[in-house]
Amino acid sequence: LFLELVRDVPRGRRSLARDSTEMTSRITPAPAVTGVELIPRSGSFVVAANHCQRRGLWIGWPGAVVTAAIASQRSDGQAVNWLVTGGLRLWQPGQRGPEIPITGYLFRRMARTYGITALPLTGSARRAAALRSWLRGLDRGEALGLFPEGLSGRSGELHPPEPGFEGLCRLLARRAATILPVAIFEDDGRLHVHFGAPFPAGSSEESMEAIAALLPRSQRGPFGYVRGPLG
Repeated sequence: LFLELVRDVPRGRRSLARDSTEMTSRITPAPAVTGVELIPRSGSFVVAANHCQRRGLWIGWPGAVVTAAIASQRSDGQAVNWLVTGGLRLWQPGQRGPEIPITGYLFRRMARTYGITALPLTGSARRAAALRSWLRGLDRGEALGLFPEGLSGRSGELHPPEPGFEGLCRLLARRAATILPVAIFEDDGRLHVHFGAPFPAGSSEESMEAIAALLPRSQRGPFGYVRGPLG
């Protein structure tokens, strides 16, 4: 798969649905995916999932599981147009320092290859243009996706969302968008992906509470007051 990716990135075309399905099939033990019957089969919606990542578990793997599950349920078989970071900073763990120059180019190329959207790290005009492009997917009936915690999210506990998430939620509410909450967590050595019921976009707190409700109680972080099916 890696060699195919190296070959196809310059050409600018790969199937995210197909590659996500292939990645999912390689995860051992097989991920436990529940709530797929709640995924809308058609029309636009926005996937909001926690950023489950740790040393040894890159976010691309759980992201692939979510993508493959959604593509399998969609009547058109289309994948998710994820909003992803558009580069890496010199001090990435703290999201500080200047952007590492070549990473912006590489992330944009990868995003173009898979039909997803890279949000530049700098430049308000560039960031606004990328965000508008991503939001236009709602008009095309696409499934959009994002991780509200951003790069600060880690496995084990839900974190507060990035500061800009509240403004984005207001934009989504004005567009009468639908949110599909997804919880990603590990339990007893197995990756779990739990889809929740879709609901109308509102505040950032509503979206985070919907994700938290799908997580085990011990992993809800500052949203531990939320009640959910796992306790």
